[in-house]
Amino acid sequence: MIEIRPLRVSLGACVAGADLAHLDNRTFNQIFRALLEHRLIRIERQSVSAAKFREFALRFGELLPPASPNAPPHPRHTDIAVLRDAVEQDENTAQAMLLYALEIRESPADSVFASLPETCEALSPAQLGDVDAAGRETPRHPAASAEPEYRHRWQAGDLLVWDSRCVRHRVAGRAPAAGTFYRAAIAAASH
Repeated sequence: MIEIRPLRVSLGACVAGADLAHLDNRTFNQIFRALLEHRLIRIERQSVSAAKFREFALRFGELLPPASPNAPPHPRHTDIAVLRDAVEQDENTAQAMLLYALEIRESPADSVFASLPETCEALSPAQLGDVDAAGRETPRHPAASAEPEYRHRWQAGDLLVWDSRCVRHRVAGRAPAAGTFYRAAIAAASH
């Protein structure tokens, strides 16, 4: 049995008690509903192989292949990326993103997440002109530097999933979290 606790009033939930290496359909459905409701979920203390990470990611939908030279594909699972830091490389066409920390070499290592709907509500009509048709801000947009709604300090075993259509991820501070991460980008929801 898992427990789902909200992280913030408008963004995020912590999923406790899940074992992604041995995940049944009922538990996945609870996790999926939590993502739909909270737009960002944190699943802590996981120990999963690249194959199990990929299997979990595929339950959300079809995977996009890594598109950035800074995010090389896994040697055996070419639709997931192996990163050396928690960089902010959201795929523009992804509906959701998954990022799993295998190891963290430096601390503190933080990422911040902001809800685009709440950020856009605070913008003037002139500023809204810089938001693209998918609701994502352009790099020069004021929302790119908006105060985060949720700040996450990475630890080995953390897995975060977010709806990239309405949640913006960025690195906190000057340097991204150094470690080893698996990343998957979901093309379309299959659930």
